[in-house]
Amino acid sequence: MQFKVEVMVEPDHYYVRFYESAIADLRPGQARNLLEKALDRAKKSSFKIYENSFPLYLLHVNAPVGTQPIMVSKRELMAPATTNKKPKRPEPGSRGGNG
Repeated sequence: MQFKVEVMVEPDHYYVRFYESAIADLRPGQARNLLEKALDRAKKSSFKIYENSFPLYLLHVNAPVGTQPIMVSKRELMAPATTNKKPKRPEPGSRGGNG
């Protein structure tokens, strides 16, 4: 299973919407034809600046029946183990800070 990330840039996004709106209000003719050509060019101006895929691994942690498995990356699987100590809970009525 892969987690895919893509970042697309649409430099003419505003113009695409503008041309679509203007064309909707025009009758067939030279002005409409020119706007349709401009719209076509504006739609083709988008480009991808980043693309990457990351493998995901399914972990079945001793979770209650009916819960979803946890999705993690290989990097997380290979990370050094953390301690199993639970964080200390603040006493009732305290502000939970260090002092």
